[in-house]
Amino acid sequence: MLKIINPKGQKLHQFTVESFLDLLKVYQNFELSPEQKKKATFLIAENEAHGIYSGAVLYSENISDVTDCSKDETYEEKFCNLFSAFQGSELKCWRARIFFCLETSSTPEGQTGVELSQSFYRDLYEAFLVFGNSKDIEFIALTSFSFDTMNPPFYKKWPRCMPVKFSYTTDGLKHGILSLRGKKFMPDWRKLSSLDTLNGAEESPYGRAA
Repeated sequence: MLKIINPKGQKLHQFTVESFLDLLKVYQNFELSPEQKKKATFLIAENEAHGIYSGAVLYSENISDVTDCSKDETYEEKFCNLFSAFQGSELKCWRARIFFCLETSSTPEGQTGVELSQSFYRDLYEAFLVFGNSKDIEFIALTSFSFDTMNPPFYKKWPRCMPVKFSYTTDGLKHGILSLRGKKFMPDWRKLSSLDTLNGAEESPYGRAA
């Protein structure tokens, strides 16, 4: 079961929040700005045996409503800016950083990891749907890292989730876009030129924006 820490509850759960952010800093080279952290919502999974073994942080970023990306932009900036292709005139991108740090092999010792992984991703998906409804948003941009390369990425676990792949990254991060209300992906394809592939949501075809 996930521990949900909203912005008002961060002070009460400061140690948990900081511990999870430390994991993101080490394994995803990622830090929230002070303003983002203040408004972020944390979804944390922990137990006595493993401590904090997985979680996610939901936060918002401003995006540029542009049709072309600068060559000087990082792929993270491209990912966020290109998110505007799915949001029309909206200039705020809701993002989630996901981290799962247990091995989920099929050995007897790893069985608990398999069960925890299944439970975590199931509960996380439900929490994203509730969050999206509370914020009146249709899509969340996702970035994930897992220790276990045998554990399928999130976009193979959830319906209506589209992977986003870049041809020039080697950091092990997985990216995708989750449709929270079942809306089909109808992007402005002029904004997607820097993406290597745009595959795989279960509710294809996506169609092209007019």
